[in-house]
Amino acid sequence: MAVMELLKDLSVVCCFSIFIVYLIKMIKWTLSWNLYSSQPTASATSHSIFVSVIVAVRNEEKTILNLLEILNQQKYPHQFYEIIISNDHSEDQTEFVCNEFINKLLVSHPRITFLNPGKTDLTGKKAALERAIAISRGELILTTDADCIPTTNWIESFVNVYTATHAKMITGFVKMNAGKSVFLKLQALEFLSLSGTGMVSVINEKPLMCNGANLAFSKESFLQAGGYSYGKNHPSGDDTFLMLKLAKEGSGSVVFNKNRDSIMTTVPAETVNSFLSQRIRWAAKVKYYDENYIKWTGGFIFLVNFLILALIILTSLKLFSCEMLFILWILKSIGDLLFLGTVCTFAEQRNLLFVFLPAQLIYPLYSVAGAILASVRNGFVWKGRKY
Repeated sequence: MAVMELLKDLSVVCCFSIFIVYLIKMIKWTLSWNLYSSQPTASATSHSIFVSVIVAVRNEEKTILNLLEILNQQKYPHQFYEIIISNDHSEDQTEFVCNEFINKLLVSHPRITFLNPGKTDLTGKKAALERAIAISRGELILTTDADCIPTTNWIESFVNVYTATHAKMITGFVKMNAGKSVFLKLQALEFLSLSGTGMVSVINEKPLMCNGANLAFSKESFLQAGGYSYGKNHPSGDDTFLMLKLAKEGSGSVVFNKNRDSIMTTVPAETVNSFLSQRIRWAAKVKYYDENYIKWTGGFIFLVNFLILALIILTSLKLFSCEMLFILWILKSIGDLLFLGTVCTFAEQRNLLFVFLPAQLIYPLYSVAGAILASVRNGFVWKGRKY
């Protein structure tokens, strides 16, 4: 019995230590964000940088028009940017919708190009982006997705950071339209946690992730990095794999755009199945990373969520203290609330914190299940294709 009691005490100490480390990590992330310097304003040379905005599209007839209208209304001088819509073998009316929009413009400023693939061209988002980058004229490349909406100062905000820092890549923040249902709000809050993790990791120069829906990089850096050669065996991950390759160039190679004008808004997954499929696709990329610190960080967060679930089961079996489980859950919740509060404030979505408590109950189950499914499944469906 004495041995069992000793093991029980050691398990409590071990769990408590893990959750204290998690809390400290969340505090450090929050401080890193709050201490990060504000972004530069426009300089005399900012408006002379030519920019290529590139959007890879596949079956986007329902969403692409909203994006094109905002891109055409950018406050950045129209003579200094172009828009290239690169078609990834769409099977709907995407081409017709885009060309109809282009033809309605009496004078196309900025220049908008709809790029179709050749019969023998490769499929996939990476191939579509590479075809567009190859014909682009911009010194700076900006990428986004067809279902996203930028601000009218989006291009200018990235150009200002680029001229001030000369970074090889600039990552941006992406948030979701929250919607009215609890499911959509929970999804939007979880997405903010991912975007926040990405932004803080870049600030701390240990980049974990970024989002190609809001990303900028110099064309020269892209070519020198070999394009999307890193991670070429995975169909997605064009954004994060490129970021990791460029980050190896040293401090300041990848920076974050801390400017609300740079925030990109996207739409949530409409169904639970599409939501889970998307998250599994994202999680499946981890096994292709060479960077051990990414695997360690992901493993630690998985461990914390797994322990919450395991301890709930042990508590129900009266093998773990209910009071200690509550203390550990509070420690995790305090850390999450500190970090998410900062992220929600930046994204101007503090109302999402109303679903914080249910999210704390649901997220451990979903995240552990998603990680396990991503590790055991051999493929996924994306844009109507099986990989």
